[in-house]
Amino acid sequence: MTAIKSWLKKEKMLWNCDFIGVAVNVAEPLAAKEIRWRYTAGPEDLAHQKIRLRIGRGIAGLVWKTARPQSEQHLQEQPEKLMAYPISRTEKLDAALAVPVLRPSASREGQPQEVIGVLMVGYRQNRFFSPEEVAQLSQQAIAVAELLQGGVGHESI
Repeated sequence: MTAIKSWLKKEKMLWNCDFIGVAVNVAEPLAAKEIRWRYTAGPEDLAHQKIRLRIGRGIAGLVWKTARPQSEQHLQEQPEKLMAYPISRTEKLDAALAVPVLRPSASREGQPQEVIGVLMVGYRQNRFFSPEEVAQLSQQAIAVAELLQGGVGHESI
């Protein structure tokens, strides 16, 4: 069991969520970014593996573009959100909180922070996220950044 897979399994239990995942860029270095849910725990099936996003599209693409957390509620009651956020449709999520995963070296060297992934927790029943939970998940994204430095594969639990 890889480190990121173990970490996601543990965090899924701690967050008591239905789905937790990390989306990363899988495109070649000079190609346009292609964001995919590569690491997940709790998926209902493998449909999430087929989701391909560009910067600014889907919840992961929006978080990637803005480098800011995003929370959504009542997703199943909003057809336009289900179309805009394919992960909410495929996983039947009603609430989601996503935060950027930033390259660790960027903040230490004073460079602009580069997004290298998106960490998201999702729930199949509606709930709201407190500012403390947003801050907590943002802190967890630091751990994800360290784990991602070990390489990118494709894993579901």
